[in-house]
Amino acid sequence: MRKRVILLDKSTLQSLSSDELMTLERHFFVNLPPVLIAEILADLRKKNGNGIVAGLFSKLRALNPIPCHDWRTLCRGDMLGDKIPMGQVPTNARLSVSTDGHLEYGEELHPTLKAIDDWRSGLISTQDMQLALDWKKQAKSSVDLQSFRKKFLETFASTGFSLTFDSVQRLRMILDQFLSHGDKANQTSLLELMLTELEGDADFRQRVLDRWDSARNPSLVDFAPYTYICLRTFFIFWFALRGHRRSSEAKFPTSSIYR
Repeated sequence: MRKRVILLDKSTLQSLSSDELMTLERHFFVNLPPVLIAEILADLRKKNGNGIVAGLFSKLRALNPIPCHDWRTLCRGDMLGDKIPMGQVPTNARLSVSTDGHLEYGEELHPTLKAIDDWRSGLISTQDMQLALDWKKQAKSSVDLQSFRKKFLETFASTGFSLTFDSVQRLRMILDQFLSHGDKANQTSLLELMLTELEGDADFRQRVLDRWDSARNPSLVDFAPYTYICLRTFFIFWFALRGHRRSSEAKFPTSSIYR
């Protein structure tokens, strides 16, 4: 039985009944990203927080989720030449699928799932509590949409590229053209944008640039395909958030291949 992969947010998980959880698990594999765990732990700050968190993790565990690597970890590996699996959940958990389509874990349970088993039984440490407080603080201080949007828009401005659109489909088409533009300066600016976003140390940055130079500055999609997908997602999100829909026309540099 072939099942699709689904990604849930906390509110959806919270709303599902026991029967709905069973139905969901029967038809989908559930992707478990680190951010969902952090969001659930953040509920420790609420009244009866331990009970809420234990209940949510019990629901999550009933879905036999697949622990997923953090996207930044994947991008860093991708930029250094690691082959990131595409079209499936990137995980290091040892898994198999039974004949009836249910996910089965190996003898060694993944550390993330071990922690979830502790949390759903009420074993929540002081460290876990601190993680919840840190998440709450980070969520309040880091949501600066204007700053993020400005950073991505400046990448367009630096190449003489401007954009207006009247639909998400049009936006995606134009961004695909822009991101695949083979101009060296353009591709370098995209690489630099992701290096800044990943917040790696100086050694990581230098190793990536050395690999980039050795490959003779290829397009980002060829150099780091997973990173390219993440960057494309960022652009689509920030431009859609910008909501600039006054015109379907897009202006390109005079040297552009799109004239």
